[in-house]
Amino acid sequence: MAPPRQFLRKTAELSLPYVAERQRLMANSRDSAKVSPPPAQGPAAPGGVGALSPAAMTLEQAARVLAAVGARYATVENIRHDIEAGAPANADGTVNLVHYAAWVCLKLRDDSG
Repeated sequence: MAPPRQFLRKTAELSLPYVAERQRLMANSRDSAKVSPPPAQGPAAPGGVGALSPAAMTLEQAARVLAAVGARYATVENIRHDIEAGAPANADGTVNLVHYAAWVCLKLRDDSG
């Protein structure tokens, strides 16, 4: 069943770039068998000097990242206090940010009732 004529006309009036260039927005079954080549410039977020690893952050780095995403009480002192209270930490004193965030969520859940 074809769409009503008024819908076809409104679609044709759109001035979106992908409509004008006839680009497809989604893959279809013909595309699923194709293998995309790796990107020419390498990984999207290359590591290097100064690159952060969420698996091993210093307390200062973790506090800075958490504060940047809106954590109001993310300070080095608070993270150190949490580690003393049982928060997970790596053997070298760094913090796995994912593990630490999960520990904080569990702590909040336990404290709330």
